[in-house]
Amino acid sequence: MKTTRCDICGKDVTNTIYENQEMISIRNNCGYGSVFGDGNIIELDICQSCLKRKLGEFIRVIEFETMNGKETC
Repeated sequence: MKTTRCDICGKDVTNTIYENQEMISIRNNCGYGSVFGDGNIIELDICQSCLKRKLGEFIRVIEFETMNGKETC
């Protein structure tokens, strides 16, 4: 099994159906004029706890709802 490590706190998360839902992985190709450098790729793996602690005040949470028996968010 693949293990992903949070780049902030160092927590290791094994890539299982439930554990994997706790990790957020970001990969972005930087464009012209990027502060990270033109054409560079940035990556970040972050656990949900660190994401909430570091960016929580900026995150929009859309609550899970069930409508007419269909799952929507």
